[in-house]
Amino acid sequence: MCAASAAARPAGDAKVTPGTDEVIEQLSEREMDVLRLIAEGLSNKDIAARLYLSEGTVRNYVSTIMDKMHVNDCIQMVTKASRRKWVKLD
Repeated sequence: MCAASAAARPAGDAKVTPGTDEVIEQLSEREMDVLRLIAEGLSNKDIAARLYLSEGTVRNYVSTIMDKMHVNDCIQMVTKASRRKWVKLD
C-alpha cells in the first residue's frame, strides 16, 4: 500500500505544526477517493486500476495528500484521516 510514494519523500521532510489544531489544506474529491482506497488496503496498482489512472498519478496524489495532511507515511495518513472521521476503518 503506497510504500513507493512514502519512500520517494526525503527523510526529515516532516511538516511539524505545533498543537493539535493544525490547519490541513482541503483535499480534492479525487484525493479523498485515493485516501479512502488506501484506507481499504488497496495497493497503488489496484487504486490506479479502480480509478482509471496510472500508478505514477496515484503516487503523485498520495504525495500531495501526505503534504496537505502534514504526515510522513501512509500509516500516519490513514490514522489521522480515521481520527478526523474522513475514512472508516473496519
